[in-house]
Amino acid sequence: MMTGAIGAIGTGATFSTIFSSGFGSVSVFGFVSGFVSGFGFGFVSDVGFVVLHDCSPPTIHHARENFREQGPATHFWNGTGWKAYQRFRTESNKRCFVVDVDWGVGVIVNHDENPENRLSSDVNPFFEFNVMDANRTKILNLVSPHDVPELAGGL
Repeated sequence: MMTGAIGAIGTGATFSTIFSSGFGSVSVFGFVSGFVSGFGFGFVSDVGFVVLHDCSPPTIHHARENFREQGPATHFWNGTGWKAYQRFRTESNKRCFVVDVDWGVGVIVNHDENPENRLSSDVNPFFEFNVMDANRTKILNLVSPHDVPELAGGL
């Protein structure tokens, strides 16, 4: 998908669905920010969305920075994409939620979020796993799969 998107620069092409498969918070944040805001390009269509995987790691061991640092989660690894999602959610006005399936499917809808539902950066300013875990529903805007059609704005 990234190759197709890079080829679309300057063509005015937009995508209705973009899947991100980054592993670290910096790469995922850059990827998402670039596609949603487009740094002037706006790759996501007006009714489009970005989908991220592994946004709700079950333990701190799953959310480790480096896959090679084996621990209690062994080869199960989510990386730090949840941090990018949280950062995007605090810095953007876009509708964001994580569907509580698998290890969290993040969805960023190209619709403005109601300001009352935005996440303050004061909630977890240092992106600590234990803070996120204690406030998982609020920080991730964790929702049931049954809530997705309503939250996605009828997409």
